[in-house]
Amino acid sequence: MSRKGLGLFVVLPLLMLTAYVAARALLSDGWQKFIYAENGPIELGTAACFALAGGVALALARKTRGHVPVMFRGIFGLFALACWFVALEEISYGQQLFGWNSPRWFEANNHHGQTNLHNLMGNRPSHLLKHFANYGTLVGFIIVPVIAMFRRGAYRPGHWTHFLLPRAELIVPAAAAQLCSLFWDLPKTVLGEYWHQGWNEVRELFWGMAALFYVTVMWQRLISSRQAEAATEESTSPAKSSVVSKRAA
Repeated sequence: MSRKGLGLFVVLPLLMLTAYVAARALLSDGWQKFIYAENGPIELGTAACFALAGGVALALARKTRGHVPVMFRGIFGLFALACWFVALEEISYGQQLFGWNSPRWFEANNHHGQTNLHNLMGNRPSHLLKHFANYGTLVGFIIVPVIAMFRRGAYRPGHWTHFLLPRAELIVPAAAAQLCSLFWDLPKTVLGEYWHQGWNEVRELFWGMAALFYVTVMWQRLISSRQAEAATEESTSPAKSSVVSKRAA
């Protein structure tokens, strides 16, 4: 991993986790309410991460036409749609930003009276999505990449891992989300009422970061590195042709 990648994929998530703990310990109640508000920095940051991840994933599906199999490009497209769905659900399709009232049906059937789907049916869709994100990041960003890195032939061009799977880049943000899940699932008597709060929102932010980091890694592998190789070949081709012409003379 490069120094830039180390800073982005390792140092930044650790700094964010440290900053959260420090803020929880030091900030006043007013600042605490602002941080965890529905339109506060954690909720909006989560939505922004997923929205950006969706945009990059869609661009990735379009720009890899011709050198990435259609199946993997389709997966990137589905990933983009999923990210945008989560981003819109996170801000209740704009309600948290613009403050409009919910339609009567949502007021009557939504657990929080908001215009979204994940808080319907007593929050069951929300629980399902969170379980999927929790186990999906654990398996897809930690367990499978670790196994693949020790398997011969993995990540070579043409192998499915090359087109779809990160290496160790996402282990830290995914592990941070797992740590938040652990603290959130503990009984309140273990950490106390005050320290038990907030971990659910923070793990969602780490999930959003992991989604954005994932498409960033795949962009670097499938587009940026390919463009760099093409530029290198183009810059060296005149030198090669001159060498060949000199030998022929």
